[in-house]
Amino acid sequence: MYQFWKSFWLLADPKFWIASTVPMLVGTALAYGMTGRFDFYWFIVSIIGLYCIEIGKMAINDLVDFYTGVNFTVPPPKYYTL
Repeated sequence: MYQFWKSFWLLADPKFWIASTVPMLVGTALAYGMTGRFDFYWFIVSIIGLYCIEIGKMAINDLVDFYTGVNFTVPPPKYYTL
């Protein structure tokens, strides 16, 4: 089970999530400023959906890199060893 989660976090690569989270938070703040309402449930659902899209995007990118041979020419960073 440990190997599964380690591989999952390697695939998910959370350091890139900030690029999606910031616009989401700005949009949330803008919507709250315009309407004066904030629904925590839909905010959490949106964040989870956003992270699922990011993980899927990273998985497809890694798969395409593997099939095109890009991963074979670039050495992996030292912190990516399993």
